[in-house]
Amino acid sequence: MKILNDISPLTIGTILILFISLGTATVFGSTFESEERIHISNLHSLTEDFYGFAEDIAIDGQIDGELTTFCNNMKINGEITGTVSSFSYVFFHNGNIHRSLRSFSYSAEVSGYVGGSLLLGANTIAIKESAVIENDARLYGAHIFMDGKINGSGSYFTGDTIKISGTIDGDIKIKGNKIYISPTAVINGNLEYDTKDPGDLDIADGAMIFGEAIWDHEDEPDTDSDEITAIVVPISKFLAAFLFGVIVISLFSRYAKESFTQLHQRFTISLATGFLSVFIFVFSILTFLFSLIFTLVGLIVISTDMAIVGAITLILSILLLPISSFLTVCGAIVFYAGKIVVGLLAGYFIFRLIKPIPAEPKKLHLFVGLLVLTLLSSIPYYVGALIYLFIAIVGGGAIVLSVRQCHKMTGQQLTPPEEQVE
Repeated sequence: MKILNDISPLTIGTILILFISLGTATVFGSTFESEERIHISNLHSLTEDFYGFAEDIAIDGQIDGELTTFCNNMKINGEITGTVSSFSYVFFHNGNIHRSLRSFSYSAEVSGYVGGSLLLGANTIAIKESAVIENDARLYGAHIFMDGKINGSGSYFTGDTIKISGTIDGDIKIKGNKIYISPTAVINGNLEYDTKDPGDLDIADGAMIFGEAIWDHEDEPDTDSDEITAIVVPISKFLAAFLFGVIVISLFSRYAKESFTQLHQRFTISLATGFLSVFIFVFSILTFLFSLIFTLVGLIVISTDMAIVGAITLILSILLLPISSFLTVCGAIVFYAGKIVVGLLAGYFIFRLIKPIPAEPKKLHLFVGLLVLTLLSSIPYYVGALIYLFIAIVGGGAIVLSVRQCHKMTGQQLTPPEEQVE
């Protein structure tokens, strides 16, 4: 059985949630019914929208409204004036639907009339000879047999094997492994098809196509290349962060050690400082953007009758530009370097588990710590992104605290000759 990737799980999930909550009630001009079997006979006529949840649903009468169902077996032999939406295992339509039909099932058979568009998703789809679709048809299945008539243009079929024996009044696009156009088929438009090879389209003698048969194959994505990229990119980021960390520790060893100390001994304060720094960083970015905008506005207004306003705007924006740009760049560097501090502390604790004797943080600690953080940041479903954001915030807060502490110690001339990192 072929699983249909083109059917939206959100659509199916919405229908499921809707019908799980169904009871027997009438609300706002709509009927909700949940039973083992639902049968609307040809003696019944409903004048409102109908929602049904059952093992078997059969519609032989008339529904003057929308029809939405969730069941195992769905049969329509009657008349529905509105749109039909169905989710079932087996779907059968031999009635009269004035508007559109949307059905998701394992097997679907349409022998009746559809006054609007047709959307079917199933493993096996059969559009019988008596079927008439007034608008376009979009069929998603493994095996598709189209013997009826489609009056609309812009139809789209996708499946494994597709056989067309009916009439299509308009252009059509088909994607499949094997496409067969039988002798009785009539296509009043262009046939655009996507197969692995142009020879996978078999047009029998007698088939009439009043247009062009165009082969438009889309190459499959290079999965090997994607897999290599998925491996190379994280490794490159890890090595770049490690090299950056080595440079920072070598050039700014005092600040690196103090950042390590602040994160180790004042983790909560580092986190709070990091969040405060995020707000300042965002504010500096917004200020920088507004400064650029007001600079352009000032240049425009200064040449008009409001030259004084333009001059003031231009002066203020020019003054704010270097300040906001400096804060923006510094913020970006601080938050990027934040993972260096967290990686150094993580590697330090890992080695402490192996060798409990306290030691100075080393480059090997940084290497191992960044490797662990890289693996954690690669967790899918946004978990890795949240971990990376948390690391940047808490590490950035530790750096801000270290800069403040180092400046304070320098100002008071209290810097000790040796700094011990515990």
